[in-house]
Amino acid sequence: ITLYNWNICNPYNGDSTNPNYDEAVMTTAYIRIVDPPAADYQTRLNDASGTIQSTFCLGADIYFENLSTNAGDYTWEFYDDLAGTTLLATSNSVNPTYAYSTAGNKLIRLTATNPNAQGNCTNQYESFITMSPAAMANIELYDSGFGSMIDGSFCVNDTEVVSVGFRDATTDVEAGTEWRWELYNSDGTLRESIPAGPGTYGAQVTDFTRDFAGAGVYQVKLIARNNVSNCLSEDLDSIVLYEEPDPFFEASNVCEGERTPFLNIADSTNSIIPRINNDYVGQYEWDLSYDGS
Repeated sequence: ITLYNWNICNPYNGDSTNPNYDEAVMTTAYIRIVDPPAADYQTRLNDASGTIQSTFCLGADIYFENLSTNAGDYTWEFYDDLAGTTLLATSNSVNPTYAYSTAGNKLIRLTATNPNAQGNCTNQYESFITMSPAAMANIELYDSGFGSMIDGSFCVNDTEVVSVGFRDATTDVEAGTEWRWELYNSDGTLRESIPAGPGTYGAQVTDFTRDFAGAGVYQVKLIARNNVSNCLSEDLDSIVLYEEPDPFFEASNVCEGERTPFLNIADSTNSIIPRINNDYVGQYEWDLSYDGS
């Protein structure tokens, strides 16, 4: 662009078809026209070398690979829904990493800006990812008749057997959901799986009972898996059988009216064998008129 200036001593001749350029002061400048930015991205698992995909398991690191052109500044918006109404986080990184903890479709908006241009030189790109599974495994413990829920803690003797009811209370069950129960012995070894066999999944199984005997912690796991994405959710619960304390003490025969010493009284810990979760005896009660009946 060339600008011609005339002054009072050398005025413009008024002829637009043949101006008197030779009497003007000339200034030349340049305007650069740049291509507009084009926002674009794709998603990978974990990092830049990860697999390109659009469905991810809950909690997985999602790497957002920026494919934008003609841009230098970026704003990422991570939403908790597909409509873009609940904003969870933003980022100005070129290639951010983000993880979702809830299931469903999530909108991600990228705004790309060319900082070398004047005005509103921006472009937006929106897409969504799917977080799987929607189904959340949930174990509920019941008495053997499924009349009421229990917390899974019992006090037992050496021969007592406890029967516990298990209910699959998985929420947000979606098409393609499959399940697996794993019941463990107190030493951590696998006691039983439903369905049987390593790594097997099947239809939902609920409202069944199992018996437990012997002091210890018996863990129970329920897994709900999407058979398309192979993403899963787990719930872990425990059946805890506490050993009944063994009360004991020693006393000597004395004459009437004399004080009786009580020795080797069971203390809060050595009267419980084995101890579970560092349990102890928290209360004592003496019956000094006990007649043996």
